[in-house]
Amino acid sequence: MNIEEELVTYLKVLWRYKWMIAACAIIAGAAAFGISRQLTPVYSSTAILRVPSSPGGASDYIYLSSLTRLTNTLVEIANSDASLDAVAKQFGLEKPPKVEAEVVPETELITISASDPDPTRARDIANAMVELLVKENAQFYGGDTPSAREILEGQLSQARADLDEALSNYDSAIRCNDSATAMPPASSRIHCPNSETAARIMSVRQQIYADLLQKYETARTSEELRASAITVVEYASIAKKPATPKVPLNTALGFMAGLITGVILAFLFEAMDDTLRGVEDVLSMTALPIISQIPNRKRAPFSTVDLPFSHNGHLLPMPAFHHLSARLLLSEDWPKSASFLITSPEPGAGKSHIAANLSISLAEGGHRVVLVDMDFYRPSLHLLFDLSNEKGVSDYLSGDIQLEDALQEVRSPNHRVATAGSSLDRISEWLAPKNIGDLFESLSRDADYILIDAPAFLSTADPALIASQADAVILVVARRKTGRKQLRLALQQFAELNIKVAGIVLNRVANARMYTYYSEYKSKERKPKGQATRSEPIEKAEHANEG
Repeated sequence: MNIEEELVTYLKVLWRYKWMIAACAIIAGAAAFGISRQLTPVYSSTAILRVPSSPGGASDYIYLSSLTRLTNTLVEIANSDASLDAVAKQFGLEKPPKVEAEVVPETELITISASDPDPTRARDIANAMVELLVKENAQFYGGDTPSAREILEGQLSQARADLDEALSNYDSAIRCNDSATAMPPASSRIHCPNSETAARIMSVRQQIYADLLQKYETARTSEELRASAITVVEYASIAKKPATPKVPLNTALGFMAGLITGVILAFLFEAMDDTLRGVEDVLSMTALPIISQIPNRKRAPFSTVDLPFSHNGHLLPMPAFHHLSARLLLSEDWPKSASFLITSPEPGAGKSHIAANLSISLAEGGHRVVLVDMDFYRPSLHLLFDLSNEKGVSDYLSGDIQLEDALQEVRSPNHRVATAGSSLDRISEWLAPKNIGDLFESLSRDADYILIDAPAFLSTADPALIASQADAVILVVARRKTGRKQLRLALQQFAELNIKVAGIVLNRVANARMYTYYSEYKSKERKPKGQATRSEPIEKAEHANEG
């Protein structure tokens, strides 16, 4: 099977279960809508904080790294139990409020969101958390312990004093040496400091002072930036609409979930369904010909078969049965007076429907037809044709009546029906192959076709006994009713018992377009007056046996 065929198969499954899928989607959507409407609305308010980047630009990696740690620290503080408990205590809440702090990716922003059924309280909680973070940030760079700037400030003062002292010493050494040089050599007894040593000391202390001054300026700038690192970009405001529940979104999600569930159930049911789905399934199981496909017609209430009337009062079958009768007439495999047993693997496939309408079609074609009801335990032909069932085939086989007494005329010419009868005593004695053979031989003297409505083949041994005396079997299978296992078992028994099968009739086919042309002609036919009373026996037939 190629991709196109698989796609068509999937679409057919979806179309087959479309109402179930639609029902799942509608029910799930309605349930989501109802539940969402019952939930308590929760409002959300959001405040925005900004932690500015380094004034030195993106190249200042150390500052950016510390800034990242700062933002993550603030988020953790906002989400901590201690902060939540502090806010809860501030508003007199029994439980910690729902607060969520997040860093906005690729930005300098932190969002503080608070959720509460009261929109005003949600706003106040978010703003309270903002104030708490600002306060905590200020405490990081304040307090009793000296800061780096303060320590460097003391060191810088000492370095300045040392530098001033070195400058003074160097100046004194220079002046002393100048004075000693101006005096006469004989009187030169003054001891002066070494000016080179004083110069080296002054240079070192100048360097120390310059380094401390640079560190001090850096610490002072850093402290000022960090102390004012957090700025409130936007305080939280009162939300006009609840954040949850989102009724339209929940309804849409429920609808989609139901739709997906319906699709899954559709394919699950399809996989679990062992019934025949169409012509392809039948052809894949047997080489027997499908001699007709009977459409699944829309019937009136309580109607199980379609036995319409022509203008002259004669019965007129559906066009599908004309096709079935033509297949039998054109075949050269049957004797001049042929007998066909009509059965199905299991009850409910519509075999009585097929037998009744086929007999009508053959009779309308000018052939002498006898329809025999040998489904003794669930007879239905007398109901379909509105006949008496007091005397029938069982009474003849048991020896209570003559054969002519078992046959009843119907409205169509050349058409007689033998009902099942009412004598079921010692059925195993008189329902023997020899008696059945004698019955068919007697009927064939005055009939071109003998159609036998037999029980479902797998339900009892009677069909096998009757089939042994018939010329062929017409096997009726119903789409979405007959199981593959049952059909396979029936075909196996036919082969084991050497029973000849004329072909398979596929009943209740979904696509009935093949008979559209004929049905348009038939729709112009009208029932003669006085025929409405047939609805009552048809209703009885439904309760008796669907065929």
